[in-house]
Amino acid sequence: MSAAIELREASKRYGDWGRFAVEALSFAVETGTVLGLVGPNGAGKTTTIFMLAGLLEPSAGTLRVLGREVRPGLGDPRVGLVSGSLEEFDYLTGTESVILVGRLLGLPGREAARRAEALLKLFDLGGAENGLLPTYSSGMKQKIRVACALVGTPEVLLLDEPFEALDITASAILAEIIRRFAAGGGTVLLASHDLRLVERVATHYAILKAGRLVETGSLSALASGTADGGGGHPALEQRFWELTGPPAVPELDWLRQGSEGSACAGEPAGS
Repeated sequence: MSAAIELREASKRYGDWGRFAVEALSFAVETGTVLGLVGPNGAGKTTTIFMLAGLLEPSAGTLRVLGREVRPGLGDPRVGLVSGSLEEFDYLTGTESVILVGRLLGLPGREAARRAEALLKLFDLGGAENGLLPTYSSGMKQKIRVACALVGTPEVLLLDEPFEALDITASAILAEIIRRFAAGGGTVLLASHDLRLVERVATHYAILKAGRLVETGSLSALASGTADGGGGHPALEQRFWELTGPPAVPELDWLRQGSEGSACAGEPAGS
């Protein structure tokens, strides 16, 4: 099986003397698989996605998608991208936004409209698909981002927190789309901090911490060796804590009801 996505010693540094958001990152995503890229906030997940999408120039290293070296500023119509960090078309409706992306990807107008209608019906915007995007809720905007990523004919999906703000029905629909896409030969890089969600959808995982790759592997192999072996935690969550260390949570005395520290040691609020 060939790799659809490859990173070799990829690094991104912001500013000449700034910190590395990603440092010497090397891993591959095989065709027909879903790799969950997990880590805490600031681990480098979004930076990695943006470098692979050609939206950020790496400071060092090489990145290849579908056999082609990624060049900053040059989009690839074979790649679908979901990210809440991108600007929306505030002057367009949801339907118009999805059709526009389809047209930019080379679809004939009628086919772009047909696919947009099917996607928006599937994700159900409650009749708001013809309203302007600024009037949408966070979840509705996320549905439009997902639809824009799927309206073309992608071979690779780069998904940065794609389930963010989605309701339970839309999340289930997207999870099934991802599974079917991979089963049909597509490849998915799914960046998320939700380990349990990744474990339900992905076939492989890669753990980032402070911009560096800590470990990568198969979720089925991980589950066979460690599933439910650590206090009832699912395998990926258990492995994540083993590698990164569980958080230390100090006592916040003012949150303990009836303590001397709560309500300024008994003083009335506002005094």
